[in-house]
Amino acid sequence: MIADFAKQAARDILASYPGADAARQKEIIAAFWDLQYMARFGAPEIKLTPNPDGPFPPWPIPFPWPRPFPRPWPLPFPWPLPWPQPGPDPLPYDRGFAEDLVLEMIDVNLGDPSPQPSLMTALKDIKPRRAAAKAALARHLDAAKQLERAIEKMG
Repeated sequence: MIADFAKQAARDILASYPGADAARQKEIIAAFWDLQYMARFGAPEIKLTPNPDGPFPPWPIPFPWPRPFPRPWPLPFPWPLPWPQPGPDPLPYDRGFAEDLVLEMIDVNLGDPSPQPSLMTALKDIKPRRAAAKAALARHLDAAKQLERAIEKMG
């Protein structure tokens, strides 16, 4: 669901690229790559409570829950889940979920000698892709820290 939302938002954002000024075009490309990484790796914006230092959860939960007999071995809670491992970052035309998007949104006037760069040239620029990847990594690390705090507060 998040991937579909990110694809649709990326289409809407790229539709405004040709008529925008240079500063706005940079913002559009940065937002496009941010949405692509969100579609690929998920959106880990986790807000556990309005106040992260406040009580979590606000009601008492007995943990471990009462069991009719003790477990023979301790199980960690929550069970460790593997983080999505980012692979090599391919160009947009190598990605299955972005291929149709890029082909749909490429400028129709690529041969136009205007000083404005084409959309394909802007999408191949590595700087906004690197910035979007760093922003996605920062969101993942922040989500991991929030989860660690929640686990510590649980007991």
